[in-house]
Amino acid sequence: MKDDNLYVSWIVDGFKNNYLSTVNHGELTYFHYLTPFSNPYFGPLNPVLLFCGHSKTTFNDKSHIMLRDGLIPLTYFFKESDPKDFECTFYIPAEFWFLVPKEWRSKVKFFRIKAKNIFSAKNLPKKIILMGTLNSTFADGDEFAEDIKNLVASLGGKENLKNIDVAAYFSFKRNDLWGRWDDENILEYSKVLFNEIKMDIKFPQLDNIMSESGFNDVLYYEVNRGYFISQSYMSQHLLSRGAGQIGNLEIGDKLVNEKSINLSLHHALETFSYSKEALDGEDYIDPFKDSVYFSYRKFFETVMRTHQGNQWDGWFSSYLKAHYKGRKIKSF
Repeated sequence: MKDDNLYVSWIVDGFKNNYLSTVNHGELTYFHYLTPFSNPYFGPLNPVLLFCGHSKTTFNDKSHIMLRDGLIPLTYFFKESDPKDFECTFYIPAEFWFLVPKEWRSKVKFFRIKAKNIFSAKNLPKKIILMGTLNSTFADGDEFAEDIKNLVASLGGKENLKNIDVAAYFSFKRNDLWGRWDDENILEYSKVLFNEIKMDIKFPQLDNIMSESGFNDVLYYEVNRGYFISQSYMSQHLLSRGAGQIGNLEIGDKLVNEKSINLSLHHALETFSYSKEALDGEDYIDPFKDSVYFSYRKFFETVMRTHQGNQWDGWFSSYLKAHYKGRKIKSF
């Protein structure tokens, strides 16, 4: 398939054919698109990405499965799968508590990763490592700017960053899994970095970052809204070697703390379950019962029948982002 005509069917082919089957990673265009963030890693709750291919049998061989996925894969998984098919308990990122339909809640718990070193305006790092993508897969232009501004504000403002070394690695690939080169101006992302932080930012190769032996006094900040991947390999790698996070994390009243498990000398896995009120509540808002969804689905079905093109996946992703806007608990 020609590069200028690349189309990856994320929703249809990616999930229906792959997320519950055995798949050769070499065939997964979207898996490679999201490297190094999609790289596998190991942990006590068996972390996986749904779109990397896992059978129901494989899941049920384990008592616990930790889903590293973000908003879009999780939404589709809970909608298209039957909880009766699974004997395991699924752990999903705590910030996505609202994605779980009521019939799934008895089989779903939550997790978050917490570094032992927490940075703030009163505890500044000596170095900041920024990571993400220079396209809207992790964050669009406006979201990127907002996240960088939030980072700077959390550290007490731009003046506090003058004596802090800043390094950035943002993978540069086509605009989106179904996008074109001209959909986004990548210079806007660079402009945000230079305007909001400072000009003397270093841009090391990924291999150079990976070869560092320790990240003490380093703040790792991933510009990632969690649309496709919530828990990335790079986050685990740097936190395990001593990197810290920004701010402190407060739990809302929807979840109850269970336990904390050390993953390394430097970071831990915290687990949560629904509170009784949330377990019995009606917080779930079904995105597939929204009138906007039905209207556009009808339109796209007509387009696909006439073979005039297919932009369904791109639209569906944008629809879910808009549908859930404001629902995510920002304190996580």
